[in-house]
Amino acid sequence: MKLRTRYSFFILGLTTGSLLILSISLILLFENASAELNRLNVNDLKAELTERMLNRSQTISRQFAKNLARPLYNYDYETILDLTNVTLANDEVETIHIFDLKNNYFGHSEGIADIFVSTEQVDKQLLQTVKRGMTYKEPSEDQLFIAQPILVENRVIGGVEMLFSQTDVINEIKALGDKATERRIHKIFEFLNIALGITIALTIAVISVGDHIAKRLVHPIAKLVKFANDIGQGRYREHLSIKADDEIVALANTMNQMVANLEERSLRIQHLAYHDSLTDLPNRLFFSEILERWIDISYSHKKSFCLMFMDLDGFKRVNDTYGHELGDELIHHVSSRIKAQLSSVIQEDSDRQKPFLARLGGDEFVCVLEISSPAEAAHNATALIKMISQPYHILNFDIYISCSIGVAIYPDDGNTGSNLMKRADIAMYSAKNAGKNDFHFFSHEMDQQAHDRVALENELRMALSHNELGVWYQPLVNLKDNNICGVEALVRWKNPVRGFVGPDIFIPIAEESGLILPIGDWIIETICHQLSEWEPHLKDDFHVAINLSPIQIRHSALEKTLLKAISSHRIKNDRIHIEITETALVENEAATLRTLSQLNQAGIKIWLDDFGTGFSSLSHLKQFPVSGVKIDRSFVADLEQDVDDRALISAMIVLANAMTLDVIAEGIETEAQCLLLNELQCPKGQGYFYSRPLPGDQLLDLYRWWPGK
Repeated sequence: MKLRTRYSFFILGLTTGSLLILSISLILLFENASAELNRLNVNDLKAELTERMLNRSQTISRQFAKNLARPLYNYDYETILDLTNVTLANDEVETIHIFDLKNNYFGHSEGIADIFVSTEQVDKQLLQTVKRGMTYKEPSEDQLFIAQPILVENRVIGGVEMLFSQTDVINEIKALGDKATERRIHKIFEFLNIALGITIALTIAVISVGDHIAKRLVHPIAKLVKFANDIGQGRYREHLSIKADDEIVALANTMNQMVANLEERSLRIQHLAYHDSLTDLPNRLFFSEILERWIDISYSHKKSFCLMFMDLDGFKRVNDTYGHELGDELIHHVSSRIKAQLSSVIQEDSDRQKPFLARLGGDEFVCVLEISSPAEAAHNATALIKMISQPYHILNFDIYISCSIGVAIYPDDGNTGSNLMKRADIAMYSAKNAGKNDFHFFSHEMDQQAHDRVALENELRMALSHNELGVWYQPLVNLKDNNICGVEALVRWKNPVRGFVGPDIFIPIAEESGLILPIGDWIIETICHQLSEWEPHLKDDFHVAINLSPIQIRHSALEKTLLKAISSHRIKNDRIHIEITETALVENEAATLRTLSQLNQAGIKIWLDDFGTGFSSLSHLKQFPVSGVKIDRSFVADLEQDVDDRALISAMIVLANAMTLDVIAEGIETEAQCLLLNELQCPKGQGYFYSRPLPGDQLLDLYRWWPGK
C-alpha cells in the first residue's frame, strides 16, 4: 500500500476520535511547550543580556586601555588618575587596577598607589595573555573580570584589570522570568477547565497510536532528515538504508545516487582547486601549503632543503611563433621531463622526503628537494637544466628552449615560505640576466640589488610627472661635406638624489615594468614639439632618429601615436627616422614586419641599429623595409689598429651600397677614425669627435654655427 493511501486511512480514523481527545492533547502540548518556551526565552534573554554586558564591558576596557597607553608610557600620573576616575564613574565598573611590565611604581603620587599593582600580584595566566596582546576574560555569576593589554606601537607595556558588576542584568532577567511564569500558570488553569471531561482511556489510545506512527512513519523520515543534514555538512560516505516498499525507499535510493554524484564532483572540484589543469601538477595554492609543511618538518628534524624556481628561456618567442597549442604541448613535455628527473632523485635515496613539484603558471615551475649540502642542490639544478634543454619534437617542429633556475636553501636563505619563494625568484632573475640557461644560488647582495631595483622603478614612475626626464640630441654628420644632416634623440634622466642615471640602467627597468610605453609616448611628443620649434632653421635633409624598444614596436598603438604627434605639430613625416636593433626584429617577426611596413609607407625611414652584432642576418635587410644601417661602435673603436675591423666595416659599406642602403658609423672619437671612414667611403657618422649629446637649445646653436655649414 502506498504511503499516501496509508496516511489517508489513518487521518480518516483519527479524525473521528480527535474531537474527544483534542482538549487533553492541547493542554499537554501547551503545558510542555509553554514551559520549554519559557525556559528557552529566559535562557535566550539571559544569554543575550550577558552577551551585551560582555561586549559593553570589553568596549569600555579596550577603550580605557587604549586611552592609558600614552599616559602610562610617559608616566603622566595626573592623566592616568583622571581617566581612572572618569571610568569608575560608570555604575558597571567596580574596581580598576593598572600594572606596567617594568614594575615602575607610582606610590609617591597621591591617589595613584591604590590603582597600580605589581606584576607579581597579577595572575600568571592573565599576565601571559596580556603580554601576547590578548584580552583576558573571567565571568562569574554576578561579576565579570576583564584584563586588557596596554599597547604602544603594537608593543605591550602594561595592562589594566577591570571588575564589572552584572547585578542589573540579573535583576532584569529575574523580573522577566517571573512575569513569564505567571502568564504560563494562568493559561494552564484555563486549559485545565476545558480538559476535565477527557477520559484516561482515550489518552492511552492516542499515546498508542502516536507510538505506532513514530515507529512506522516518522522514523524513516527522521533518518532522511539526518541523512540530508549529513550531506549538507559534506559527509558523503554513509549509505542510507530503509526497509519499506513505498515512496520513502525510492527517495532514499535517489538520495544515495545523489550523494555518489556529489562525492565524485566534490573530489573533482577539490582536485581542480589545487592542481594545474594543463599539466595536472600542483598549483601555487597547493604548493604554498606543502611548502609550509616542509618547513615545519625540516625544522623539527633539523634538515635542509632547497627551493628551485624554474623559468623557461624563450618560451614567449615559441608561443608567439608557433601558437598556443604548441606552447601548451611544450609545457606538458617540460613538466614530464622535470618529473622524470625528480623521480631519479627519489630512487637514489628513498629515505628522504619525496620532492614536490608545482607549476605556478605560464612557464614557471617550482620544486622543493631535500638536500644535505648546497653542492647537491647544484648537481640537481644542473641535471634539470640539461634535461630541459634537450630538443623537443612537437607537432612536426623541432623546438629548442633552455631554463634558468634560482635556488634558495632552507634555513640559510629564509625560514618562511614567502621569503624562500621571493629569494629563489630573485636568484632566477639573476641567472637570466647573466645569460640564461644556468642556475644561481640566492645571495644577500641579490636581495639588496632587488630592493634597489624596486626603489629605482618607483622613482622612475614619478620621473615623468616631476619633469626629471629630458631628450638630448647627438649630431649625425655627413662625412663628405662635414654638415650636420640630423640628430639621434637620446633620453636622459636627472634624478634629484642620484643625479644622472644612465639609460643602460633605467631603460631595461622601464621595459620590464611596462613604463617604456608612457615614456616612449612622451619622448615622441617631446621630439615632435622640438622639431616644430627648430623647423625655420632646418635644411631639407635634417631628421631626428628615435630609438624604439621592441615592446613599443609590438604595441598596436605605435603607428597611431607617432603619426598623431607628427600631425599635431605640423612637421613632415620624413623628419622622423626610427632606429631598432636586430634583436627586436626576431621577436614576433610577423607583427614587427607589419608595424614597420606601415611606418615606412607613411614616409618614416627605418634604421637597423648596432649592425654587425646580435642576430646579424642578411635576411633581415631583405625582409624588412630598412633604409639604412648603423655600424656598431665596437667596430669603430679599434679601427686605427685592427685591420680586421677595417675589413669588416668596408664589407658592411659595400654590402649596404649594393642594397642601396644608407650607412652611419657610430662611436667616432678621433680624427684618424673619421679619415679612415672617409677612405672606406662611409657616408655618415656620429660620435664624441663631433659632439656629445646636447639639450635641444644647445643643439640648435651648434647646428646654426656648425663649421661645415
